[in-house]
Amino acid sequence: IEVEVESTRQWLRDVVIRPESKGVRATHVYRGSMKFNLSVAPSYLSIEPDAKHGPLLLFANSMEACAPEATRTGVKYFGPGIHQAGAIELTDNEILYIAGGAVVKGGVHAKGKNIQILGRGILDGLEYPWFHGPTNTIIDLDHCEDVLIDGIILKDGWGWNLNMRGCKGVTVRNLKLVAL
Repeated sequence: IEVEVESTRQWLRDVVIRPESKGVRATHVYRGSMKFNLSVAPSYLSIEPDAKHGPLLLFANSMEACAPEATRTGVKYFGPGIHQAGAIELTDNEILYIAGGAVVKGGVHAKGKNIQILGRGILDGLEYPWFHGPTNTIIDLDHCEDVLIDGIILKDGWGWNLNMRGCKGVTVRNLKLVAL
């Protein structure tokens, strides 16, 4: 696919796309925009103008195979947009789904069996003071069994980001952690 990035900067110079080992190079840089081709998914890239200032992180995931229905029983669904969720409680057989384009401001406390935290969106803890979030950690698994965490982005937790106390059978896949 061809990716085009437009910047608020008047000029983009010396753009570096990391990791350089991926071999992704800008094919066209003109004023405040650039293009490059991406042929491998998933690919996680840092696009850095002037080779250092404020990277744009690009998480090019493979397509989701089966997102849960928003109206399905046991699903806590957050669609695209910004959501002030606070503490999200999960128990037996529940699914938290954070869709691509969703930013959920809050944390998760889970206690039970067969719990899933899925999606392509962001669980964001930036607005909470250090060690004073709505839950112990941005994702707090408390004596859980058979948990799947897949695809989400954790951003700026107020302490530890993922805590597992007394858990069995926890699978974490494709989790991206971004912190200032």
